[in-house]
Amino acid sequence: MPHRAPHLLVFELAGQAYALPLAAVREIVFRPELSRPAGLPSLLQGFFALGTELVPVLSLRRLLGLPEGEPGRYTPVLVLPGPHHPLALAVDALIDMAPADALTVDPHASVNGCVSGHAQLGERPVSVLDPPRLLLEQEVAGLAELHATEAARRAAWTA
Repeated sequence: MPHRAPHLLVFELAGQAYALPLAAVREIVFRPELSRPAGLPSLLQGFFALGTELVPVLSLRRLLGLPEGEPGRYTPVLVLPGPHHPLALAVDALIDMAPADALTVDPHASVNGCVSGHAQLGERPVSVLDPPRLLLEQEVAGLAELHATEAARRAAWTA
């Protein structure tokens, strides 16, 4: 059933258009320098410092089961508030920030259960992602452990 969509941040990933509710995106950072300690899962690209906060960067391509791609010089990461700390999603490129023409919710047409609906941006179809459904509970817990380990490692270097 169509209804008026919130403003969306539309981005490209593996040649397809995806979006997040604009209100769910705290900040956009272009190609931050990442630390990647040994032993990180492939889903986690690394960590970067955003002010005083340590932010993990997840590969949205891997999370959604899409083919790998090479990051560009100005590859954006979208910083979202997380359950315990902010987290960032690596995307290929930003497309637009605009209201969608129409948003239809179809739970059966979801990518790994993460898509809350589909929108049209002009003629382009857009899959709208639901941030709380991007990670499983076990993944959130594992990410919190990795975050704590990296924060302790960094603290040891500054002590």
